[in-house]
Amino acid sequence: MLNPLGNPIGIVSDINENRLLPHIVNISFTLHQAGKYKIHIRVDGNEISNSPFQKEFLAGPADPQQSTIGIASSIIVVTRDVVHSLQLDCRDKFGNYCKAMENRFDLKLTKIGNPSALTNTELALSEQKLETKVIGEEGAYKAQLLYDSVILKNGDFTLVVLSNVDGAKLHKEIGRKKMNVTFEAKLASKENSYLDFSKKPKKVHCSISARQIKVREYYLKVFSNNVCSFRVLPSTKTLVIDDGIQAPLSVVCKEKYLFLATYATFLNRKFVGGDTFAMKMSYFQQELAALNIKRSQSKYAVSISRQHALRDSMKQLKNASASDWCRPFQIKFQGEQAEDLGGVLREWFHVLSRALFAPSNQLFVGFRDDNQALVRPNNARPPEFAKIKYFEFAGKIVGKCLLESAITRDSNCYIRACFARSFLAQILGLRVHYKHFENDDPEFFTNKIQYILSNDIADLSLVFAEEIYSSDGKLEKIIELKPNGKNCVVNNDNKIEYLDLLAQQRLCKEIQEEKNAFLKGLNDLIPDSLLSIFDENELELLICGTCEYDINDLKLNHAVIGRTSEFEKILSWFWSTIANFTQQEMARLLQFVTGCSQLPPEGFSELSPKFQIVNAMVTGTLPTAHTCFNELCLPIYDSLDDMQHSLLIAINEGSEGFGMS
Repeated sequence: MLNPLGNPIGIVSDINENRLLPHIVNISFTLHQAGKYKIHIRVDGNEISNSPFQKEFLAGPADPQQSTIGIASSIIVVTRDVVHSLQLDCRDKFGNYCKAMENRFDLKLTKIGNPSALTNTELALSEQKLETKVIGEEGAYKAQLLYDSVILKNGDFTLVVLSNVDGAKLHKEIGRKKMNVTFEAKLASKENSYLDFSKKPKKVHCSISARQIKVREYYLKVFSNNVCSFRVLPSTKTLVIDDGIQAPLSVVCKEKYLFLATYATFLNRKFVGGDTFAMKMSYFQQELAALNIKRSQSKYAVSISRQHALRDSMKQLKNASASDWCRPFQIKFQGEQAEDLGGVLREWFHVLSRALFAPSNQLFVGFRDDNQALVRPNNARPPEFAKIKYFEFAGKIVGKCLLESAITRDSNCYIRACFARSFLAQILGLRVHYKHFENDDPEFFTNKIQYILSNDIADLSLVFAEEIYSSDGKLEKIIELKPNGKNCVVNNDNKIEYLDLLAQQRLCKEIQEEKNAFLKGLNDLIPDSLLSIFDENELELLICGTCEYDINDLKLNHAVIGRTSEFEKILSWFWSTIANFTQQEMARLLQFVTGCSQLPPEGFSELSPKFQIVNAMVTGTLPTAHTCFNELCLPIYDSLDDMQHSLLIAINEGSEGFGMS
């Protein structure tokens, strides 16, 4: 049998002769993919008359747990009494496109701060769009979209209902394609000790862009998918902005719902390029190239020695302006004859990658001392790298690499580095999370984080403070994770807060100066609004690209745990599946299992711990992974198709970055 793509599949599960009609044979099989199929029937290897037969198999009824609405974030903005269209993506239980029935949808709204408020909705189905009208008060609502009384896959969201006046204002401001919109507000928080609240609340201006809020000169980096950082309090008068690094800031804004709606609209706008990594990368490169379409074509000459590439490059680019960095570079390695037609530039990026990001050079380091550690800026770097300018230069090199890839798209340039997930998260403005330790510092995650999560810690005598020791084991200082933290005991009720603050300290605050310098260099060339369409794993692929992955190398250098006769079939299907993977899909698999898309120089043989395939001892669920141990846990599946589908979902969706909790 051939599937709709024309690929052969062997799925016949039962063949029985019809006892009443001897010349008829009943053939039964199971299909999950809708479409037109060619069915070949052979006897002794020969096609029977009229074979192959064509048969179309239709999709099943819509399944709410597989169906979604087309929203880029968890906030939807509508205007009261005005019809708003929601794009539907209806699927059956096997993921096939299908049509929904109009009278089976329901939209439930609960006003935040006033659950008793009465609100009516009108729903109408038009092709694959759900026309929605909200009749009721303006405000922020908790919304649930249901089909057959079951919430859609992404049917939990926040609905901001604007008045007609505010709706017109929003349309006018956003219609101008402005990069930011400014609101007047007043500071209301007393948590920021450096602010003087002895007088009346201070008037400020809040400028909103795609991923940044600027309050005076106070920047809050906000992860775009986490709208709860803009939560409306029960009073519905105060907005709390929390980036997870600085103290939360509360502002009072008369146009609070327009404020929130503007942020949500910026959020939705930046995903116009598409949802897959390939579509995002194409959009990113198109937009970046368009921003630099008028760049000077005169080349900026850089002549360096290979032995002192970093020193020479920094010296020659010391006085280069941002516009100079956007010019084409003419790279020459002293004493070498190669003409730079693109290859020398890529070699320059490769040499500088090694000088800047190799852990052995101590400018960027991991939490553990080996060549596979994921690196981040080193706040305890050696004296020769003491100046913060090295990190700004590193950011510029990454930005230049991305810029050249966008402008000369037929020849992408990449940085060879294995960046820590928490560092990639901070480049994007994401809040770091204690779960980042699993990738960045596996030993610490296993010995401390996991132990605290899994056990009663009442007798551990932990406090909200971090003790810092010297290399010879002497206590140097104590850093409080919150005010009076050394006197605040960690217990089972507040241990998640403790782990979160520990992550902020270890992963973020320790390297804040170095990170800010890196971002300054990067954002001089690459707008952060363009970078923010990616998650951490996608950002790594954008910056670092993929390796050459040899499946035979993996077959020779892996371990199997829980081998049984039933699991042997799953292993066979696994090898068949990844044999057809693209290099990008292999990179996603490696990210999912090890936390990084890059392999050591010697390939899978040098991976430590060894790549392990584990019998998960469950049936039909998604694969899971333990990056601490490089473990891929595979469940038992009924068919090859089921396993392929589940594995692709796991590596593409299960490996997404951490948001704020």
